[in-house]
Amino acid sequence: MAHGRLKSILKIMGLMHALHYRWAAQRDEKKGFPLTAAMEWREAADLFAPITPLAERSWREWERIMRLPRRLAEPIA
Repeated sequence: MAHGRLKSILKIMGLMHALHYRWAAQRDEKKGFPLTAAMEWREAADLFAPITPLAERSWREWERIMRLPRRLAEPIA
């Protein structure tokens, strides 16, 4: 029971962290820091992964700022 509760709390904390990155990205873009905003959109997308529409929106914002396809966001190995 405690394990399930901890898992729920961690999920909520992850979503709150993702919202923080989303707000920071919007703020930084308004202030004229597009590359910082793109990095924050990418972080938000990773944290929003369990919620597909929010993750997709974050990736679209990243693609818009960077003018690159999403597949180029991953490290080249």
